Amino acid sequence: MAADHLQVTRPAMMADAAFRDQIAKAGGTITHVSHDGQRYLVGFDGTKPDTMPRLRQALQAAQVPICEPDYVVRASDTVPNDPSYAQMWALHNTGQTGGVAGADIHAQQAWSVSTGSTNVVVAVIDTGMDLTHPDLVGNLWTNAAELAGNGIDDDHDGYIDDVHGWNFVADSSDPTDDYFHGTHCSGIIGATGNNGTGVVGVCWHVSLMPLKFLDQNGNGFTSDAVEAIYFANAHHVQVMSMSWGGLDDSVTLKAAIDDAGTHGILCVAAAGNSANNADISPEYPAAFTSSNLISVLATDATDQRAYFSNAGAGSVDVGAPGVDVLSTLPMIATAQMRTNGLCAGYGLLSGTSMATPHVAGACALLWSNEPSLTAAQVKLRVLQSADRLSSLAGLCVSEGRLDLDRLLRNTTSGWVFAGITGPIGDWFQYHRPVATDFPLTGTAEAAGLTGFTVEVGSGATPTTWTTSGVTLAGGGLQPVTEGVLAQCHVAAFAEGFWTVRLTVTGSGGSRVVTRTLWVDPALKPGFPTLAPQLAGSDSQIFLGVTLADLMGSGHLDLIGSAQSSGPLYAVGPDGANLPGWPLKTVGAAYPTVGDVDGDGHPDIAFGTFATSGPPWGVVDRTGAFLPGWPKANANYTAVSPALADLDGDGRCEIVTTNNDLYVSVLRGDGTSMPGWPQRLISGQAATGHSVVDLDGDGIPEIVVIDAGSTAGVYIDAWRLDGSPAPGFPHLYQTANSGTSRFALGDIDHDGKVDIVFNGGSRGFVYAINGDGMVKPGWPVTITDGGTFPECSAPALADLFGDGKLEIIIAYYDSFTSNLHVMAWRPDGTAVPGWPVIMPEGFFLGAFSPAVGDIDGDGQPDIVMGRMLDESGNSLLAAYDAGGHMLPGWPKTKQLGSGTPLAIADIDGDGRNELVVLSSLWSGHNMLAPLLYAWDFNAPGTRSGRVEWGQLAASASHRHLYRAPGDVPTLSNQTLTVAAGTPLPFVLGGACADRLRALLPHRHAAGARHPQRQRGDAHLCARSRLQRHGQRRHHPLGRGTQHWSGHHRHHRDRGQPGPDHSGHHRQPSARRASSHRRLRSDGE
Repeated sequence: MAADHLQVTRPAMMADAAFRDQIAKAGGTITHVSHDGQRYLVGFDGTKPDTMPRLRQALQAAQVPICEPDYVVRASDTVPNDPSYAQMWALHNTGQTGGVAGADIHAQQAWSVSTGSTNVVVAVIDTGMDLTHPDLVGNLWTNAAELAGNGIDDDHDGYIDDVHGWNFVADSSDPTDDYFHGTHCSGIIGATGNNGTGVVGVCWHVSLMPLKFLDQNGNGFTSDAVEAIYFANAHHVQVMSMSWGGLDDSVTLKAAIDDAGTHGILCVAAAGNSANNADISPEYPAAFTSSNLISVLATDATDQRAYFSNAGAGSVDVGAPGVDVLSTLPMIATAQMRTNGLCAGYGLLSGTSMATPHVAGACALLWSNEPSLTAAQVKLRVLQSADRLSSLAGLCVSEGRLDLDRLLRNTTSGWVFAGITGPIGDWFQYHRPVATDFPLTGTAEAAGLTGFTVEVGSGATPTTWTTSGVTLAGGGLQPVTEGVLAQCHVAAFAEGFWTVRLTVTGSGGSRVVTRTLWVDPALKPGFPTLAPQLAGSDSQIFLGVTLADLMGSGHLDLIGSAQSSGPLYAVGPDGANLPGWPLKTVGAAYPTVGDVDGDGHPDIAFGTFATSGPPWGVVDRTGAFLPGWPKANANYTAVSPALADLDGDGRCEIVTTNNDLYVSVLRGDGTSMPGWPQRLISGQAATGHSVVDLDGDGIPEIVVIDAGSTAGVYIDAWRLDGSPAPGFPHLYQTANSGTSRFALGDIDHDGKVDIVFNGGSRGFVYAINGDGMVKPGWPVTITDGGTFPECSAPALADLFGDGKLEIIIAYYDSFTSNLHVMAWRPDGTAVPGWPVIMPEGFFLGAFSPAVGDIDGDGQPDIVMGRMLDESGNSLLAAYDAGGHMLPGWPKTKQLGSGTPLAIADIDGDGRNELVVLSSLWSGHNMLAPLLYAWDFNAPGTRSGRVEWGQLAASASHRHLYRAPGDVPTLSNQTLTVAAGTPLPFVLGGACADRLRALLPHRHAAGARHPQRQRGDAHLCARSRLQRHGQRRHHPLGRGTQHWSGHHRHHRDRGQPGPDHSGHHRQPSARRASSHRRLRSDGE
């Protein structure tokens, strides 16, 4: 019933004037009089609950015979006669597919309001459409200004004979679907209703404009998608349906969508099928912040988020049915239909691709009923009318599933909408902390808006709230549509969890939404940043970060991979992707940096955990593969290569090992050096490689440690020609059953390299000389609670500045759950104050210690992490050389099982940062690998030295300690260094090894090195001119698609794309370097 008026009948014997006087005395206002003057609508203040009963009582006392509420009635549901309608749960769910009755978009009720209009045009930008399908042909868009078949561009739009759309793949006027995806989406939007045939669409009547840019395999180029959008813009469509996406944030694609917004066009896009949190793992175009874009997740027949669907509290707008959706398919089966077991005519498909056209069709239906609405009004109506579901709370802005009936009926009083949208992905999740002031963005709209408030409370479930630190836009009195709601001043919040609460109030009541954040003032600007992963991948995340100056900027870049399946990322010290990155290669384990091709610039070598495809790759700093790479080897996997210039030609060789147990030494062109490969004698996989001069003859050896077995741990060492080095291979009895790892350095300051390694989970730590003999005082045994603990990789560091190296290892005992951090002197005795026990928690995880000054006191600190629980919480602890916890530590972070820690001054400000890659899953099983960088230094301080700064000690991954005073030499040049002379440049790479052979002591020649260590960032300087070859274009990305529960991967080709140099479209060669590949988002 109406909440603000009554319907009243005037007594037959009472004059109109007297009746009006009675109504006024009773406190009512006449708002409408019937044509015969007998019936009146009497208004009142509907915001006061006692007004209606008091008014009715007063009028009845005045002998008014009929005084009653104005009840709302509805037409009977409109049911189409399409024979398969009963199977279409998404439109009318009776539980017919085992779902929950009513878990649908309520189309049957909505159709009594409108069934659509062919005046509304929906551009289906997809694989095309079956133009002759009996359920679609009646709603096919026709360009009335174009004459078919005359070969003339009649309407002067640059396209000849574009009567029913356009094919941007073949540059033709025939957008026939040769895949099936676009036909299915078209039927969901607008299969003709009540025609006694097949199925019915959301709109029974609509104009469907097929714009084909995806090919017969469901793949397409961004450039073609952009042209399709501009075509639709020029032809004044109202809605675009875009059930496809990719990982690349294309500026050109967003510009096209924004241009559509200037034409009043609404774009509806699929959130993606990777089961990811789209706030932090975005797929485009759905993740664009364009105000005219609606991002859609998929729900199932029980109103739950579909298991495959992306979701995002700030980046996804609404849910819609997307599981086992029945719709049209090409009447003649295509090759891919046969491959996927689909029959001609009609079929079931799943994906956010199916959810998207439900929303696109809903927008078209609303516009057919209310053609004067703007795109912004339609979008707001879709979101505010959605059925709010507890299952979608925190998963999308509306927290609801599309409700077509409420959308069309739109009660003009009482609706309220509150939504928080940004900053997208920066802090909505606990593991996405915020360090600086930020604008809270979103929507605060309501019928009869009285205002909105933004409050903050401490913790994830606050009991008290405050507005301290919050400045409302417009004082909270004006409506906000996808704009800034408030400015939040982070300095007002202490470190820890905080919750932001938005409350919007209107004439119909209030609506509240909350988002939780973690305030972390030590975070560097630009961090955390997403470490990208391949869509749809669920491979384990436990890799690390390599620090090196790729671009010659004087700053350190961060290179790595969040997943064993790739891609490879490279970001600068500001957290932004470097040009050409990420590289979507199949796997990228532990990237290693060095100058492989001798051009004076760093290159990146990597192995892969992929079980098929090339196991090795080398790319230049722009991400382009070097000649001869990637390199295959019987589909075995390879990990953690090491780089060093073995033959003195200024080019680094690659030392790596496959799971076929062969150690390979490869030149920069991928060919093997003479004498290689060599087989590991142990029959166990290698866990580390090094290149170092073991015997002091100035020529490096290749050293490899294996994973260990019950027999023990083998150390293998070979000369450059592949012959065994004296004393190797050597078996060390450790009764090992875990993973052994090593570190190399001159621990006792005798001018010779030593090797330190752990015995896996059997608690032994060894230190041996370069000839394989065990050093006095070693091995040492670490036990706790009567068991043998799991060990981290070792780190070496000169903790006290005496030229000798301490050995640091963390070990976890499952019996006591204690995690110890231990430091030994070179003679095997414990350093005073060690071991320390980290605060109680969970497992060791994949953390390993890093050593460097992080508090600005000039002295090295030891930083270590551990898992706290299975929810992704982790603990970071920092100790001084004496084993004392630093002030303000430990710190709780969301790092999951963690990765090896890194310490370096990445931005060149004289202050070291702590860098780590998280490896965790969000609360909705959506992958969220994030790269963090913190500056924990005290204000006004400058950092001291870094001792062991990253995984395997340096970017060359040789596990070799390099003291900050090491002085590398120039390749093929003579370097004379007088005592006390500062060096104005920084060198690294294999040059350092060759200089050490001449100057074996770390401070030889008395040279002073710049304080900030660059590791392998700058490689050997050269007098030769750089070679200027033809510019290489890196391969395009890889996408993933889900169909019927199966993952189908497509490795994108450098396929040519259309040339748009002229306005008139003509077939032309495609340019691989300027296009991105996209995939449809069907499951």
